[in-house]
Amino acid sequence: MVSGELTVGKKHPDFYAFEILDFIIGSGGFPSRIFAAVRNNEGLAYSAGSFYRARPAYGVFGTYAFTKTESTYQATRLISSILRDAVAGSLSEKELAWAKKSILNGFIFSFEHSAQITSQQMTMVFENLPADFLMSYRKNIESVTRDDLKRAATLHLNEKKRLTLILGETDKFGKWPDGSPQPAYITPTPLPGDATMDKMNFERICRRIDSYREEMIELQKALTAEPAVGPLNGGDGEMLKARLLKKRLQDIGFNDFRNYDAPDDSVTSGLRPNFLTELKGQNTSRRVWIITHLDIVPPGELNLWSADPYTAYVKDGHIYGRGTEDNQQDMVASIFAAKAFMDEGIVPSSTIALFFVADEETSGGKGLYHVLDLPEAVFSKEDWIVVPDSGNPEGSLIEIAEKSILWLGFKTTGKQCHGSKPQLGNNAFSAASYLVTRLSKLRKRYDAVDPLFEPPASTFEPTKKEANVGNINTIPGEDVFYMDCRVLPQYPLEDVLKEISKITRQIEKKFSVTIEISKHQYVQSTPPTSADSPVVNALKKAVKDVYQLDAFAGGVGAGTVAAYLRRKGYPAAVWSKTNMNAHQPDENCPIDNMIGNAKVFAHLFLQP
Repeated sequence: MVSGELTVGKKHPDFYAFEILDFIIGSGGFPSRIFAAVRNNEGLAYSAGSFYRARPAYGVFGTYAFTKTESTYQATRLISSILRDAVAGSLSEKELAWAKKSILNGFIFSFEHSAQITSQQMTMVFENLPADFLMSYRKNIESVTRDDLKRAATLHLNEKKRLTLILGETDKFGKWPDGSPQPAYITPTPLPGDATMDKMNFERICRRIDSYREEMIELQKALTAEPAVGPLNGGDGEMLKARLLKKRLQDIGFNDFRNYDAPDDSVTSGLRPNFLTELKGQNTSRRVWIITHLDIVPPGELNLWSADPYTAYVKDGHIYGRGTEDNQQDMVASIFAAKAFMDEGIVPSSTIALFFVADEETSGGKGLYHVLDLPEAVFSKEDWIVVPDSGNPEGSLIEIAEKSILWLGFKTTGKQCHGSKPQLGNNAFSAASYLVTRLSKLRKRYDAVDPLFEPPASTFEPTKKEANVGNINTIPGEDVFYMDCRVLPQYPLEDVLKEISKITRQIEKKFSVTIEISKHQYVQSTPPTSADSPVVNALKKAVKDVYQLDAFAGGVGAGTVAAYLRRKGYPAAVWSKTNMNAHQPDENCPIDNMIGNAKVFAHLFLQP
């Protein structure tokens, strides 16, 4: 249901007061009156609010709510009463101060990039606004008083001129409230050939996605320029990247956001950002989720890169830069898939939900783990949940199972001495090196093969090595290395850890050293998503139509946030057409993959 009326424009003296009035009434999100009353207090709608679009000579103000058929009139009456209260002068000084602060804080993000600044200036010229319109905006907002709000509401909110449109099953509305103008009912005539119409809509969406090529590249470049490395990897988290992304989403037209930030004292902002945005569909009881992660890994050895890893560039049809494939390829693809629906005016079959999470590259404790442990049930068992964070170059693999993950650190302590007198010390490096060779034999101890996975066996790989002594002629008394273990689901990680501890004790005895084992990630694999689940079948249809190939269900050794979802009983599927060069120097993503994957996501959004 949506109501609208003509009101003041940008050149009207009450423009600034009306902008604040709209923010308090419903466009200011959770604290706004409509959202608080309709959703939080009464539970009548998941999404509700107001909007104000101003032109130079006029503006359009409206309210909206997505509610159950049975509560249509109740929600209508409640919103109308909120508007009448505003006319009566009920808006408080506290609300006024909050709205001013929020509007001005958001205003500065309209001038982050040269393109935005140019656009603002062009709009001023096109609309023939005063030369100081932007420069005086802040002062004019700050000068608005409660009396100004009451005057704007009294003069420019006119219930008699308001037009209301309600879309739903009219026979279930019930009796229209007494004293209100009776509605006119319109029954649309369905067009023949629903399947054909869906195909036509998909073709329109695909053409629109193709037109976004340069915009998608530009967003990739902007995201790459904001390094979002987690604190465990030596960075300051994802907040700057999240703010940039949210602003871009608002510019595109997304206005429904929910934040689930996780406290973290180890980053400057004190928070790790997790947020989602939605685009309502015909079926609001099911969401199609695309979950991508904000964080990236460090670039590693810079001399192995052909250019600055944080300055993305295009070469031979690929975008190069850290994060361009993992996970920005499908982050950007999902955003523009949803944007195509908005630009084409097509309502998706199910609600589109785009979730952007932190902390995927390390523990996940500040990302989706944090979200899933909150009291609010964000997901539903009926939802289709897609995590585009793994796949294969053909786009044929739909991952439904993951190996267990065990990341361990080994700190070997011996006795440091001069390189010419090894008998006076205990060489920690030698002991650690021997330990590495012994641990490699775990492959024989855990030798099962499962063709569902690629590779089909468990893997035990030494990875990171910390520096020990700084000179050649000193025998190190301390050595630290790390190991990444990806273990088939049939082996309990606790048993693997016991075997590793047993090997470690033998090395301690042999070399007269002590070895401390630290756990950096411990994720026992979960039951797989069914190969016949709705989300897997939907992905197969989409991949078939877009890439003309038959996708299959399989397992991987990589860890994704899908494991967290499966642990909570949500059937998640992992899919992407990817060149699989994540975490490598000169990481890149084919632009055609980004565009093609956007079409796959759009196909999911259209499926009934």
